Amino acid sequence: MASFFRLLAGIGLLLAVGACASSPKEELIQHADAECGEITTRFKGDLSFDGKDAYEGMQVLDQRAALLQNLQNDVRAMPSPETDQRGLNDWLTRVDKLAVEMRTLRSVYQNATRGTETLLVLQVALVNEVAREVGPAAARFGFTTCADTGAWTTGSV
Repeated sequence: MASFFRLLAGIGLLLAVGACASSPKEELIQHADAECGEITTRFKGDLSFDGKDAYEGMQVLDQRAALLQNLQNDVRAMPSPETDQRGLNDWLTRVDKLAVEMRTLRSVYQNATRGTETLLVLQVALVNEVAREVGPAAARFGFTTCADTGAWTTGSV
């Protein structure tokens, strides 16, 4: 009878340990959501466009794009999720596209001359559109904080 109780205790211990272990997808989501939270905080704080002149705005775009690139690199370095690799790749592609469009906006901004205002406005709109597409892709994969990308737009720069 004592061995039966030891067996039950062992099974209970295995179940408790198994319940605590998280999957690669859960760990990836937890890590990326934490990093996205830091990015959003920076985008609302020191990397917001409020009160910035043109030169500072270009620096903000560079730093924002670098943070997004770091996010992608960190996520890609983690173990692959056991399910929904396609969903993760879709989100990563959209994050990459946002970083690329931010760098393009910076270039357009830097090279703006009289008569190129329309190009600048169109590029700002493109960055904002791409930023709004990142959130739903993140939510479909299971992210929460990474799905809240309202602060990732440029506003009007």
